[in-house]
Amino acid sequence: ASCSSLTSITIPNGVTSIEMSAFFNCSSLTSITIPNSVTSIGDETFFNCSSLTSITIPEGVTTIGKLPFRGCSSLDSITWNAVNCSIDKPFEGIAKNIKSFTFGRHVTNIPDFLCDGMSSLTNITIPANVKTIGKHVFRKCDSISSVTWNAVNCEPTSWADNNSTYMRYGPFYDIRYNINSFYIGENVKTLPEGLCCQLSLKTLIIPKGVATIGNIFLEWFDGNPKNMTILFKGKVEFTGCVTQNADAFKGTTVYVPKNYLDYYKSIRKQVGFKYADIKPQ
Repeated sequence: ASCSSLTSITIPNGVTSIEMSAFFNCSSLTSITIPNSVTSIGDETFFNCSSLTSITIPEGVTTIGKLPFRGCSSLDSITWNAVNCSIDKPFEGIAKNIKSFTFGRHVTNIPDFLCDGMSSLTNITIPANVKTIGKHVFRKCDSISSVTWNAVNCEPTSWADNNSTYMRYGPFYDIRYNINSFYIGENVKTLPEGLCCQLSLKTLIIPKGVATIGNIFLEWFDGNPKNMTILFKGKVEFTGCVTQNADAFKGTTVYVPKNYLDYYKSIRKQVGFKYADIKPQ
């Protein structure tokens, strides 16, 4: 604490805990390496490390205390490798400064409110191994307009946070009106319930690898999508309707593979594409 001339440090492997205020007021610290052996980061650990610009949270971290980065006014880049961590809004107070937030490829759980208030973020990528996403992860991230979804098989149960009996709001519901680009990775197998709920999309491409789409996948409440284009690269099974809005998808064109044209036309009413124009690719 208060080592004001310290500029960098590498914590050796084997250390399991960085405790409260360990680097309090290390105002010249610009670089710190934390090993995967660390499982716990305490309260206000990096309080007033005002020169720190980036940090990587390692895979082994399972708990992070309160306000660990309070006063880290230069911190704008986060790499989050924690596979399964419970937290209490670790970036509160500096969230608006974060311009880059990267999830590591081994992350399986994204905890509640993780990116809350990161209003400078413009894009986000959800990695392949993510199984659960918490509530309001991207609340007040109002500049995010582009999402890359690589999660192979993510369960929607973790983001259900409403009183509705017929649907679950997707993980991007808090910023739904800002997202106009949604890219789905080629290895994705299942698109979960509510994933694209009310997103402001004009084009959506469903890659060939997607086998199932969850109920209420593209729910719309405030009017219909206008001139939207949906492109299916293969045959998809639907676990329910893509929307509860019976009038949805007027003006929408759905392109499907020629060899599956009859299949998509036969289920159009059942899955909610009653008013869509279904055409072969």
